[in-house]
Amino acid sequence: HEQIALRENVNISNIEEGKNILTTSTSTFIADETITPGEETLTKTLTINTENPNSTVTVTKRTATNTNIKRLTSSHQVELTYGTNTFDIVVTSENRKETKSYELVINVVYPSYEVTIQGSNITATSPTLVKYNQNKSTTITVASGYYLSGVSCTNGYTIDTTTGNSAQGTRSITIKNNGNQGNSTCTFTTETAVPIVTMQGSNITFENDSIQVAYNSYNTVTVTPSSNYYLSSVSCTNGYTNNATTGISTTEQQTVRITNPGTYNNSTCTFTVKKYYTTSSAIASAFSSSNNVIACDVSNSKYYNCNGYSTLQAAFNSRDTGYVVMKNNLSTTSTTTLASGKVFTLDLRGKNLTYSGTSGYALTNEGTLTINNSTTAVGTVTSSATGNAMIINRNTNALLTINGGNYIYSSDNSMIKSSAGDIVINSGVFSHTGNGAIINNNTSETITINGGTFTSSNYYAIQNYGTGTININQTSTQGPIYIKGTYGIYNELSGVINIAASNANKCTTTASNTTSGLCIYADTNNAIRNASSGRININGGTYVAANAATIVNYSTGKIYAKNVQITADTGTGFKNGSDGKGEAYICNSTINGAKGHLGNDYSGDILKYYNITFQGVSTTLTISNNKGTIQQVSSCPF
Repeated sequence: HEQIALRENVNISNIEEGKNILTTSTSTFIADETITPGEETLTKTLTINTENPNSTVTVTKRTATNTNIKRLTSSHQVELTYGTNTFDIVVTSENRKETKSYELVINVVYPSYEVTIQGSNITATSPTLVKYNQNKSTTITVASGYYLSGVSCTNGYTIDTTTGNSAQGTRSITIKNNGNQGNSTCTFTTETAVPIVTMQGSNITFENDSIQVAYNSYNTVTVTPSSNYYLSSVSCTNGYTNNATTGISTTEQQTVRITNPGTYNNSTCTFTVKKYYTTSSAIASAFSSSNNVIACDVSNSKYYNCNGYSTLQAAFNSRDTGYVVMKNNLSTTSTTTLASGKVFTLDLRGKNLTYSGTSGYALTNEGTLTINNSTTAVGTVTSSATGNAMIINRNTNALLTINGGNYIYSSDNSMIKSSAGDIVINSGVFSHTGNGAIINNNTSETITINGGTFTSSNYYAIQNYGTGTININQTSTQGPIYIKGTYGIYNELSGVINIAASNANKCTTTASNTTSGLCIYADTNNAIRNASSGRININGGTYVAANAATIVNYSTGKIYAKNVQITADTGTGFKNGSDGKGEAYICNSTINGAKGHLGNDYSGDILKYYNITFQGVSTTLTISNNKGTIQQVSSCPF
């Protein structure tokens, strides 16, 4: 028998009306058929021709049970259902020894209908084809200055989209054929737009998240920063402006006016707030331990724009006015300088500032510097550098104010010195173990002491070395003042010292014994010494000298004392001690003198007294030495 080989080319026709599908390179055929909505099946004539007309063709419609096996010679009618219909076609050669397999996929779909989009101030692709019972997404663009106000479609079609004043610009829409046969026309209507302004920002609340602002008009929105935040800036897009008040004072609710510059474009207004603090502890807690100090701007006890720094100098350099909080103990070998014109407060906050340089100053103030200690723990400033003071004022306009802290100095120079500029001390504990004064007014400026404890082991406690003024004002509000040194207060030249105080409850070598009033204690020399042509005015206080006269005018100057308590453990209580015709006056006071109560060491000295209580060596006046004039007067002469 002659073997007849399979010729595998297959021709399929009548799947789509008037079309044939012919392939020689693939074994899969795909075709689409359209079914009329409402019909369940579609009957089509399937014609399969092979190159060898004697070949056998078997067609199986692929279903769950693979039924409907047909042997065809030329054509056959098949039933198609909506969706995908898959047929397996096997061609067998004439001698039945060879086969070839094919796959035929016929997709049965519903028809598509045209949807025409129309409307003024609208642009869109039209018409759009939408299949039966299906959706079609597309876009429309609403002309500038208008918004989409409504839409309607014929023949039962619907549109899924938003309308209203916010429906502006390019919009996404969904056209729905709800089981409708036939085409449709969708009409879009528009109206003149009122632009929308949207508010945004963190840590701030808005009365309305968006408002309408008409062309060339304005509207308002009420905004409230969150607790411990302030409004720092407001900016709006598309040229819109606002009248918001910004800055650290804007921590409360305010009404902001948003103005449309003459546009139909929407806008977004961004409200930026920043954190502020009310305590130094809150500032320190907000920063990591890698920051030794934190510098902030300050206004009305609110601290803001805070930044951390590794050194105190960097903090002082960061701005012209600020509040600096110490987070960690800090040691430096370099002098820290507050430059002229700068205004800063340094809060020790219980931390220690140690200057370990071999020379130089721990702090140099050329501006306005206030030192506080806001915590129960007390911070300490320490220096042992030789040749210079620990803290120095050296600018005519400089002002140094100390409100607390411990200060320890062990070198042979003054601890706190003014070569220019004023100093005010309201509180603090000052200890000097070297050969130098604790406070030294070295110029014509003013130093004011309102509180504190001052202890010098080897030198004057308070020294007025120039022509300036030292004021010591002790009040019950500020608390006691304790001053102790080899000399208590030393007026070196022509300066002035003014003392106004109440008497101390106790005045001994131990500072803690003095819990009220003013105690000035000299363990080697005089409690008060006027050494040249200066003037000392004393009203109140307790003065003790352990080994010398207590209050002495060793100059051509003058001392005026009243309402004082004087104790001289080994010497005279109150006297002139120079040959320069000094003058000393005392009234309404108590003098306890071991050697004598009053004295003039040289001729020309004048001492006048009124209403004095004498104690110690005698309860009546005892004069230790009188080479000048000592006179009791009938009333206080000053």
